[in-house]
Amino acid sequence: MVLSDVAALVKAWGGDVAKASAHLPTVTAGGVQSAPTGVIQDPAGTLFYSQSFSGAGAASGAIYDLFNNMSDEADHLVVPPKIANGSSIFNASTGAGGRVLHTFSPYLPAYVKTGPSDATDRSNALAAIANGYGTALLAFSDHYKALGNEGTLLNLVPISANYFAGPFGYVKPAWQGGMMDDPVKHLDPSYTFAALMLAISAALAKGAHIAPMTIYYFDRKVRADATQLAASLTS
Repeated sequence: MVLSDVAALVKAWGGDVAKASAHLPTVTAGGVQSAPTGVIQDPAGTLFYSQSFSGAGAASGAIYDLFNNMSDEADHLVVPPKIANGSSIFNASTGAGGRVLHTFSPYLPAYVKTGPSDATDRSNALAAIANGYGTALLAFSDHYKALGNEGTLLNLVPISANYFAGPFGYVKPAWQGGMMDDPVKHLDPSYTFAALMLAISAALAKGAHIAPMTIYYFDRKVRADATQLAASLTS
């Protein structure tokens, strides 16, 4: 399901389209764990249900593998305390793992009754995703000064985008390709960018510090859609 006019939707919800679009992240290829500098957002799910780094996949699994296999144990991640769904918390690692910002990705099936065909369900899903990004932006604003140079950039990911998208995850015909090129079900970037614009608007209204941002998309065809959408919103 695609949100056809993101800017109009954001405006209808009371967001400041001009200010929010000026702060939208740059779409970047690859996995967020490869970000050479800055804060790394973890779209955590399994972590907060199990209170363990084991069993996580996709972006979260890659982040945990990277930091927890560093040679210096001080750089390893610390299991965070339980937080509410949609909340965000920085890792308590005293080393490199302190760059990681865990966002408890909303499990969209818990917010909907029917799915993306229902207008109320679409609104509930979008609100949940926007809240997740909003808590991440506020957590970053509260903590960035303590991070020094790492606090000058926020590297985001599409939250609630794969398994946690539930019925909102799908494969567009244009995303299908060769045998090794078919993406998993994925949340359409229109939800991600609408949610980001709403979160940015709300954070700015609260006086939060908004740093330069990137958003990492691993699959090239989903990334192409995200890049095109971001360009249309910032032009």
